[in-house]
Amino acid sequence: MLHTYSLGKCYLESGWAIHPLSGSLIKFQSQDLGSFQSKQIPKIVVAALKNCDDPFLLSPNFANYKDSDQKIVSKIKSNFLYLNKIKNLNFYISLLITNILSSNICNTSSEIFSIINSFNNDITFNTCLTKCLTVAKCSKSFKKNGVIFIGAHLPLQDMHAWIIEGNIQPDIEDRAWINYLPLMALTYHRN
Repeated sequence: MLHTYSLGKCYLESGWAIHPLSGSLIKFQSQDLGSFQSKQIPKIVVAALKNCDDPFLLSPNFANYKDSDQKIVSKIKSNFLYLNKIKNLNFYISLLITNILSSNICNTSSEIFSIINSFNNDITFNTCLTKCLTVAKCSKSFKKNGVIFIGAHLPLQDMHAWIIEGNIQPDIEDRAWINYLPLMALTYHRN
């Protein structure tokens, strides 16, 4: 089961967090920061946060998958499109669906991202969370080592989702994540 952890942060004298039910960016008084931070954060999230703070610690991701099995591509695409539909209706329900319908379709998250990125004509621009939830749902390696982060670029209040898995960022197409402050973490690990 995907567990959510609030990583509320202060920025320019205001507090910022992601609402756990709506997935919306919320602003609060900085003195209330403690109520917007999870009390216990798993070691896997702490390690991934270090990689977010210092991305030069990450190992290079040289994954390059070509000509994936068409059955796998079809399964990934149908999972992606279904989760995208649900995510647009409700953030919390999309997390529940990810948990309930979890499956192991591919061994690595990098392969799933490669497949999703090959859909470029069939998907819209704002699908970072759907991509990450699809990976969480379908990847064996994510279930062992992965953390989804949802963050914000606070000067613009723009939001983005990305994955840190072990010592890599598995989406070779995503270069934007480095500009976002992580405010929520999702992982299968409790401690």
